[in-house]
Formats: sequence, C-alpha cells, structure tokens
Amino acid sequence: MMVLAKSKDLPAIMEIYKSCTEKMNENGLYNWDVNYPDIKTVTQNIESGALFILMEGNIKGVLCIDENQPEVYEEIQWQLDGNFVCVHRLAINPNFQKQGLAYKAMLEVESWAEMKGYSHIRLDAFGENAGARNLYTKLGYKEKGMVHLYPETGAEYMCFEKILN
Repeated sequence: MMVLAKSKDLPAIMEIYKSCTEKMNENGLYNWDVNYPDIKTVTQNIESGALFILMEGNIKGVLCIDENQPEVYEEIQWQLDGNFVCVHRLAINPNFQKQGLAYKAMLEVESWAEMKGYSHIRLDAFGENAGARNLYTKLGYKEKGMVHLYPETGAEYMCFEKILN
C-alpha cells in the first residue's frame, strides 16, 4: 500500500536507495551513485508531501510523485499538455524485487493520479535499464523519446507518458 512518507521513515528510505544503487551498479547500471538520490532532495520531497513509501508490513519501496518535470522534458513531443503528474525515483528494496511490487506500485500511482484529477503521467527511465523500460511498457506507458538529464554524463533517459482514463 502506498502511503505518504514521514520524516521518521528517512533512514529506511535512504537505505533502500543505497541498496538499489549498489544493486544497479553491480548490474552495470550507473544512473544513481553516492551523490544521488541525496538526503536533501528526499527530505524536501517528504516535507512537500510528494514522497510515498510502499508498505507491506514494512517499507519495501519508495517513489516521488509531483508536478515537477525536468527542464529537458520540454524537448519531448508529449501527447497531452498540462494536467500531468511526474513519477521520480521508484525504488524497490532489492530483497523484495522480482515480486511484482513495482508493477503494483505503479497501478496505485495511476489510481491516485486519477483520483486527484490528473489526465496523464510522465516519467523517465535510465536508457540502459531494460527492466524498468519493460515495466513501463507492460503497464501501457508509451516511449516518447530520449533526453539527457545530466548532459555532463552523456547518459540517456527514455521519457514515458500514459494517458489516464
């Protein structure tokens, strides 16, 4: 179940991001590192009411939902303008990956967004992360094009959009 994160959840959240970063790095995916996701950003997300934890007995995952899109998203030809919400930094504790939790979390995000009156969801995934890209495609998100969130790294991120009912 997706619930708003609280300040007391910060240590567990940062541990999930750390564990996920290590796991991705072990698999040759270097989009996250010791500098990101960072405690300042995560704390700001908690304080603004944008960070959610995925609870099933304990915290099994985390994600951010807000209306803030990276500036480079302006390069993308989106199907719809306005009235969107963005998903950032979805992470599932590696001990609970491969159990459908990310899929389930995104279904909850979609229900939440519809309930709040949003017409569509935007997000991005590291271009080399086939698992994440497959997840979003399986959920009906459409690939909209690659962007460089951090031009200094040269890394590409695929943008996705899903129109809600």
